[in-house]
Amino acid sequence: MIEGLIESTKQISLLDPFSLDEFFMDEFHHCNHLCHVKGIIKKGNSLALSSVQTQYISQITAHAMTRDLCFLASSLLRHGASLDEIPGLEQFLLSISKITQEIPRDNVYSYSIRNPSGKRRRSFTGMDEELLFIELLSTSIEDLLKLLCLFPVAEAFDPESQECADLLLRCAGCLQILTSSIVTVKRKISPETFSYILRPYFEPLKIGGRLWAGHSAAQLPLLLIDWAMWGVDCPDADYHRYFEHNIEYSPIVIRDYRRLQGLAESYVSVTERALKERNPCKVEAVAIALLEILKVLVKFRYPHIKVAEENFSIRERNSKGSGGYDMEILHRLAEHTQHNRMRIKTALGNIRVCSH
Repeated sequence: MIEGLIESTKQISLLDPFSLDEFFMDEFHHCNHLCHVKGIIKKGNSLALSSVQTQYISQITAHAMTRDLCFLASSLLRHGASLDEIPGLEQFLLSISKITQEIPRDNVYSYSIRNPSGKRRRSFTGMDEELLFIELLSTSIEDLLKLLCLFPVAEAFDPESQECADLLLRCAGCLQILTSSIVTVKRKISPETFSYILRPYFEPLKIGGRLWAGHSAAQLPLLLIDWAMWGVDCPDADYHRYFEHNIEYSPIVIRDYRRLQGLAESYVSVTERALKERNPCKVEAVAIALLEILKVLVKFRYPHIKVAEENFSIRERNSKGSGGYDMEILHRLAEHTQHNRMRIKTALGNIRVCSH
């Protein structure tokens, strides 16, 4: 399932459905730098979207179309223009969303791993910082998807299984990319560059009468790791709303994977209970592996908060991130991760006390 998503993203990144490669390599950046909206509108109008027949468009092609059209749409909005400036754009995005089976705009996957590489890479500015940001997102998502190929789904999660413990430890290794990526963002992409130059391109788009949030880190497949580790039975209603909102923005394969998980109880809860009710010696290896995953996530989340705080500190008061959230959700995620880390740590400590 996840392997299919990885392969499809490679295929999407190779496509140039509207023959816009040359435009995106040069002229597009100049239009954005000079706020030359007419150049973007002219290129959009040349696509004659109102006359394009959608019934024979493949899903792979539809994804590439959504990606490229939303670079144009977000740029129009950034410079104060309307999507209506390109006749047929809104309706075309709605039509091909029925083919992609995703939201009628781009998401974080479109901006990163579905984006061509090298000279063909789409970006709003062409700046080194934006290209680095896209590369870091792409690498993080690729590693998280590889992690999901290893991550035990509900029926495969056995708190007494050494094989399960070994898989979870490998997953912890895959998660290290998140920490290294956020540290690189902090070192090489200033708050001024991100907040003043890049962030304005990630605004919500109104399509089909609804505002659809811009692509954000909240849409990363890390969603599914949190959900399985501690989220499914978390009592925080705000967290559940956050999860459901961002799952909606995820590829259909990610949404199907969530259903396949079929979880009623988190891995932390299952393991905590097993340490109390079963032979703790058999459960210890899985508990230690879960603890390692949570430790890595804590090491990622606090630097992430720091980077976000530095960005929010130079923005207007009451600003929100591109996913529609303020700082509160990042603090909640960090607190829940730390709380569940302490649950496992305490349960392990109790069995070690009992064994002496």
